[in-house]
Amino acid sequence: MMMMMMMMMMMMIKKKKKNNKKNNKKKTTMMMMMMMMMMMMKKKKKQKKKKKKKKRKTKKKKTKKKKKKKKKMMMMMMMMMMMMMMMIMMMMMMMMMMMMMMMIIMIKKKKIKK
Repeated sequence: MMMMMMMMMMMMIKKKKKNNKKNNKKKTTMMMMMMMMMMMMKKKKKQKKKKKKKKRKTKKKKTKKKKKKKKKMMMMMMMMMMMMMMMIMMMMMMMMMMMMMMMIIMIKKKKIKK
């Protein structure tokens, strides 16, 4: 997966140089999305491994099952929170990108007028 993603990224970068400036806007956002996806993938994999380890422990000690359920709920909540945070971050990043693009366009327009 990681290799595939990297390849995609490389392809995007290569295309960027060849294409027109107009197309670059889309590609940059795509790059951002890809990066975010990479991050998400990494986080998800780690969490899955942790969950498996916890399950093994529960089989040995029957008395702690009730507590484990609470922990799972907490994990779920944490996951939800993380997702929300990621979404907010994405929005923020997109906004920043838009602002940057606007600024660049404005500067270019000003230069043309002069």
